[in-house]
Amino acid sequence: MAELDFVYNTGAVWSDLLGTLRYPHTEDPLERLDTPDRLAEWLDAVGLAPAQRPLEADLRLARSVRDALRVLSASLLGIPAPPGAPSAEEAARVLGALGPADPAFDGSTASVRLQAPADTRSALARIVVTAVTDLGHHAHDFGQCSDPGCRKIYLDPSHVRKACCDTCSTRLRVRAYRERTKKA
Repeated sequence: MAELDFVYNTGAVWSDLLGTLRYPHTEDPLERLDTPDRLAEWLDAVGLAPAQRPLEADLRLARSVRDALRVLSASLLGIPAPPGAPSAEEAARVLGALGPADPAFDGSTASVRLQAPADTRSALARIVVTAVTDLGHHAHDFGQCSDPGCRKIYLDPSHVRKACCDTCSTRLRVRAYRERTKKA
């Protein structure tokens, strides 16, 4: 897998959005949302492709929302936010400025259909609603990857996992093995 590939392994759309910035707790994080086209690709992959194609301003908004969600989730999960993260006040302002999510369903016909978000702002508002719902109702089911470089937030209702994925799990096992053999 290439470093810039999107990863959808966290169990929730909002935490997958957090994963679009890889290694946020390091000095050199890797930005996966680097163009409006990449944002469009990600939104399409999670089923939230807006009717209007994302623009540069939408990309800046998506990154701001992602950073604000990281602060919100870190605060509610009792974990440190990465260096350079916005303040809690700034995060609340960014999330509050999105406004309400547009209707997700169209019931104007005989059957109910999922309705595409009108624009990127509406898609992001839907993501924020799911984050607030998840964190408000079952924050204890989310964990943070133990790999110091990763620190991705993921859904873990079993409360057993220590890593977000097989790659990080392997890294942790190798690191532990090296520590053990170094002491011997």
